[in-house]
Amino acid sequence: MTAAYEFPDAATAAGIFGLEEDGHAYSRLGNPTLQVLEERMAQIDGGVAALSAATGQAAVTLAVLNLVTAGDNVVASNELFGGSWSLLSATLKRFGIQTRFVSPEDPENFGRATDDRTRLYFGETLPNPRLRIFPIAEVADVGARHGVPLVIDNTLQPFVCRPFEHGAAVTVYSGTKYLGGHGAALGGLVVDSGNFDWDRSDRHPLMTRPDPAYGDVVWGEQARKLPDTAAAAATSSRPARPCSATSA
Repeated sequence: MTAAYEFPDAATAAGIFGLEEDGHAYSRLGNPTLQVLEERMAQIDGGVAALSAATGQAAVTLAVLNLVTAGDNVVASNELFGGSWSLLSATLKRFGIQTRFVSPEDPENFGRATDDRTRLYFGETLPNPRLRIFPIAEVADVGARHGVPLVIDNTLQPFVCRPFEHGAAVTVYSGTKYLGGHGAALGGLVVDSGNFDWDRSDRHPLMTRPDPAYGDVVWGEQARKLPDTAAAAATSSRPARPCSATSA
């Protein structure tokens, strides 16, 4: 229940706040309890790092907003949970971000809807409420040709499906359903596979150019300085910790 943390000296505090070394700075950004959850979820999915959020919808929002800016677009499945549909079709539209909805029945629809401002593909493993399985590997292959990461909402298939093994770059979860198993608490998670090359092209400037929100840090470079990944670090504005059996 603490907000801030003790540091042995000012230099250590400066290093942590400046993203030069790992550690907890402020509970809004992360704390030891959430760290255990994040590490375990990264292990479950076979990813390198995870970030917890207050709700599943917050996790979806973080995953998307850290890849897009005004003028960009998302190509998404037309079979989505209502909250995600509203976020992509209406809320983001107010900020100049377009979503192109396509049928996943033909994975090539994602490629046909892609242009130079497409930043990500989005789908659900088992869409709520249609429950038709999303072709993860096929859409991920289309994304690989264009340099576009596939973000998969795996809320309804944790443990059963491991989207990273099929080419997805990022997974998102509502922890309220099967992960929680009780429906008594809200929560969300973003998990980074660590397998997507953000530097491959100029398609993802939020990962490859200086971020004025955090001292002009370049998240792609930051990922190589500390044992984390660009997506997880940028999403949290702090070093995301790698999963390890011992620390979890």
